[in-house]
Amino acid sequence: MKPRIFLAVAILALLAGGSYLVFVKNLSVSLPEKLSPPIQTLPIPSPSVLSSPDNSLPLPHNQDPLISEIRKILKNSSLDLAVEERGPISIYQRADVTRDVVPELLIDVGSGGAYTQNMALFRLEDGKLILADFKRSDGETGPIRFLNGASVRNGTAAQMLPEKDAIYQVFWHTDDEGKSESCRVEAYRWNEQTRTFDFNSELSKEIQIDFCKNPEVTSLYEQKLLACNSIPNNSTKNEVETGRLFINLPKDVYPDKDNNLQFKTTRGNATAGWISNAGPYGEVENVGPGCWSYYYDFEGNGELLLTVKSAIKEMPDYKIRFVVSSLQ
Repeated sequence: MKPRIFLAVAILALLAGGSYLVFVKNLSVSLPEKLSPPIQTLPIPSPSVLSSPDNSLPLPHNQDPLISEIRKILKNSSLDLAVEERGPISIYQRADVTRDVVPELLIDVGSGGAYTQNMALFRLEDGKLILADFKRSDGETGPIRFLNGASVRNGTAAQMLPEKDAIYQVFWHTDDEGKSESCRVEAYRWNEQTRTFDFNSELSKEIQIDFCKNPEVTSLYEQKLLACNSIPNNSTKNEVETGRLFINLPKDVYPDKDNNLQFKTTRGNATAGWISNAGPYGEVENVGPGCWSYYYDFEGNGELLLTVKSAIKEMPDYKIRFVVSSLQ
């Protein structure tokens, strides 16, 4: 197989969720199957968009043809993102926002500011991986740098919304007491005719109302969860048997990496198990230096309660209710 064809097949396999096998330097590895749908909560990005229902794992980073192609495109782009200046390239979110079945990729490029990560959006055009083009509010067209992260008083986050054919960026600022001083959203909706994501003022206002009306979202605690791409605290997650997801936590609030996650079956025979071959415990996904990341799957039928004890008096324990449904 010629290198160009090999790369195209590898990219399509990972993006579209095919069960292709990729061979790199005589190493055979199954690429991930298609991803489970992302949750519909607008304010806080969810790791469920990154979950995979099969037993395959991505290629080692230095052998992954998709990552290599992304690296090449970024280094030759006009965005000037200091690619991999402080960490490896990684996939932050996958979701189909152009309704072509193939998911777009929101990529953490491995660089950023004091509290932010630089990100860029990729998609397929005629079988070729490209940086997505955006039509800004001023009419200018081209790729955009997205940001994710939070400090004590400032924060920003990017999220794809498949149900809106869109991607948005939110920026917020709080006072010394954690109360919101400013909050704004920039949303871009896919335009099939121009093949660009166009700034949409109405959608920006709609998301801004949902995101900014809740003062808890701009609290320091919520900022920490947002920065780690955590499942929102005190929420309920519906999972199917053999389903998988990432569980991410801020290290300073929940520092006990090895004993953080405590699952209790509250109904039926549902269980959760750590996927040991996905990477070191608590360090699976590249979500930032201040975050733990665990990869778990679910079995059985019933309900589980996840509890994580907080090490900071002013911040709550982390509790998530999982409802697991059997495939049979």
